[in-house]
Amino acid sequence: MTLVGVVFLVSGVCSAIAQMFAGAASDRFGRRPLLLGTLLLSVFLYIGMALLIGRAAPVLAIAAAYAGVRSALMMMRPAISAVVVDLSPKERLTETYGVLRVAQNLGWAAGPAVGGYLAASLPYAWLFGFAALIGGIAFFFVVFRLRESFSGASEPVSVRSMFTAGADRGFLTFTVLNLLVFVVMGEMAS
Repeated sequence: MTLVGVVFLVSGVCSAIAQMFAGAASDRFGRRPLLLGTLLLSVFLYIGMALLIGRAAPVLAIAAAYAGVRSALMMMRPAISAVVVDLSPKERLTETYGVLRVAQNLGWAAGPAVGGYLAASLPYAWLFGFAALIGGIAFFFVVFRLRESFSGASEPVSVRSMFTAGADRGFLTFTVLNLLVFVVMGEMAS
């Protein structure tokens, strides 16, 4: 279990760093290119995980692929949040973020049930092939259905400027409390 905890820690740190850079990248290059790139990357990494698990590869190789998948998926979050801001009327942002959060929670809750069913029905490596298939469907949805919602940043956000938020004591306290909640969630997941 210690190894699982270390893998979660390392992948969490990698995905947090990737998410910071992705937020700045979505302001610089646009939301759609970032979503397409990270979806495609996650599809290939899921396929890689399926092959690694299917061939009983070393645990470190599987852990590295997992960290890559998690980082790619977390890189989508800033772009998805930005698309909500770009496409929603300003007076409806609370409701649209609420709907987005409900959908994320439903996916998080349904995922283990679907994964459990698939694990009981298919070889374990196929779970990751199934995840690649879902990622591929999402990729084609973005290609054919999602237009670029970004028309240019009025105030570009740099990675360096994100650290200035730490000067706000109230926000910093909220962030530390949030970290503690996610530590407990991570214990449950592991």
